[in-house]
Amino acid sequence: MSVKKSFLCKRLIIIAVLPCAAAGLGGSDSPCGLGAAQHADRARVGIVAVGAVRGADDGRRWPDDRALAVLTVRHLRKNLKNAALLEADALMSQEFSADMTPVIVVFAGGVGGGQTSLYDSMTEKLVAYRKRGGKIIWVGAGLPDRRFRGFPEHYVESADRSAPWLAELQKPLADGEEARVSLQAGAWPARAAAREPGAGAWAQVAGNVTRFKPGSEALITPLIKLRVGDVAHTVGGAWPKSAPTVAYLPVFAVCPGLWSDDRPPAPEASGLDAQGFESLDVAFAALHGPALPPSAFTPPAEYAGVSEDHRSPLLFADGAAVREAAEWPRRRREILSAWHSRMGEWPPLLTNQNFQVTASVKCEGFTRHHVRFNWLPGESTDGYLLVPDRSGKKPAVITLYYEPETAAGMGGGPYRDFALQLARRGFVALSIGTREASKRREYALYWPDVREARVQPLSMLAYAAANAYQALAKEASVDPGRVGVMGHSFGGKWAMFASCLYDRFACGVWSDPGVVFGEDSISVNYWEPWYLGYHPKPWRERGLMTPENPGRGLYLKLREEGLDLTDLHALMAPRPFLVSGGAEDPPGRWKALGHAIRVNALLGATNRVAMTNRLRHAPCAESNEQIYRFLEQALRP
Repeated sequence: MSVKKSFLCKRLIIIAVLPCAAAGLGGSDSPCGLGAAQHADRARVGIVAVGAVRGADDGRRWPDDRALAVLTVRHLRKNLKNAALLEADALMSQEFSADMTPVIVVFAGGVGGGQTSLYDSMTEKLVAYRKRGGKIIWVGAGLPDRRFRGFPEHYVESADRSAPWLAELQKPLADGEEARVSLQAGAWPARAAAREPGAGAWAQVAGNVTRFKPGSEALITPLIKLRVGDVAHTVGGAWPKSAPTVAYLPVFAVCPGLWSDDRPPAPEASGLDAQGFESLDVAFAALHGPALPPSAFTPPAEYAGVSEDHRSPLLFADGAAVREAAEWPRRRREILSAWHSRMGEWPPLLTNQNFQVTASVKCEGFTRHHVRFNWLPGESTDGYLLVPDRSGKKPAVITLYYEPETAAGMGGGPYRDFALQLARRGFVALSIGTREASKRREYALYWPDVREARVQPLSMLAYAAANAYQALAKEASVDPGRVGVMGHSFGGKWAMFASCLYDRFACGVWSDPGVVFGEDSISVNYWEPWYLGYHPKPWRERGLMTPENPGRGLYLKLREEGLDLTDLHALMAPRPFLVSGGAEDPPGRWKALGHAIRVNALLGATNRVAMTNRLRHAPCAESNEQIYRFLEQALRP
């Protein structure tokens, strides 16, 4: 079957209760065919299906947790990585590590608290898992067991039909009034329930609500609100508020079948829709940090499609088209080989080295190590390794700039302390930069030396980042499969070439580098001798190319041959990347990025190319928050 993949998560395990036949699902894509884990060495998210189908008084059926689990696996395999379906005995017989399984999602819409011994056994296991540092998302008709809660009982009201607030919900709605569920952020369209009291979907929703009382927001973060007219009741939340470890979602917010007065079809056909998965995203955001909105991965209508000014990366060098995913690896090798041939071949990677720590400073929540390593053959550099205090393997990001102090928060311009902010969010961060070369106004790296470089400097910067990865991946605190690279401006060009040319990087963030060539901006200056226009000194005067001050070297040859960077972008597929666009990468760049989107589409991958935009070249608080959200999305399990 054709499987679409997205990067929003790394691996999920669905743990179900019933045998395959009991769920009414069979075939090669049946639950029994979804149990193989794709990457056993990666951190994962577990999803536990506790209940089964449950009848309602009017003959309709509640969601079948098992079927929803299967649908979730299928959806995640199309849109996320590494989904797998396991049986309940896995949870009963194993102690899940919070490092390898940082989040477990529990579907419990069909079972009430304490109703079955299986439920109680699972509860005990999950309580112990939470004590080990794990986090839980509970999707149910009511709150999870009291042992999961971190607030006094009087802060909540369950579905007691004598409660005045619930009686209010049961009243008929006035003409033109609608009852609806919405995200706290208000991102959902209105979901109107049945107007008649005690009948149809509205009876199911209102009769199975747990409300957080007014005042509870001091202890919980509201996630889901049930709105009736102008009154909003908090019915989903995360706690403890300071650092949530449990998120609760009412089942009717996740399952659209409960919003219909028609008898739902078979469970396997009536599961989660976009709203349901958005509910789960909100819960993940409460536990891990918010994700980028879907709009970041979707070009505006006026910029949809591809630029005809750039050759499609889906054409082989001989003009033949890449028509299916199986042909892409050969085309990718052709593109990569062509770029290395043009720019000069790399020396062998420096794979047998570790960081040398020369000093360490304990900071709030992390330790900053001053480290040295070799980034070129025979040439070492220094940088700052920021390691959060919590145990276990963590995602990591390499930040690139003119020098390493700025990103580490040790001076420099505003909103450029990327490594510091990432460490505060739980990432290992390595900040490196070309301090000495920048002081000499040479900026980049030259091999074997600046007098007669055999590799374009921008490519050698990418090579140096690859060697930084090699050292970083050996750190005990780092998950080598979850290492990204990012940079701004000069660092953005560096990060773009590093992530495209070296596929060990799981993702890339390119902040306003100029993602395609252009000769009308002094900042999109790939012609300079420290990028792709190397020539022996004396160098041309820095600035725009003019007849009096022309460009030289490889850059002019690339332009004469009609080449650009769109096939370089394609080397990322299916790994995700974000263009944090400013003055040099406005929204019109979507036309160039459309080529990478098409490559990902051929591979069945979605949500892999993102762009956000600001007016100025300099980063700002908003653009940085978008960067951090992307990295949370791309590198968290």
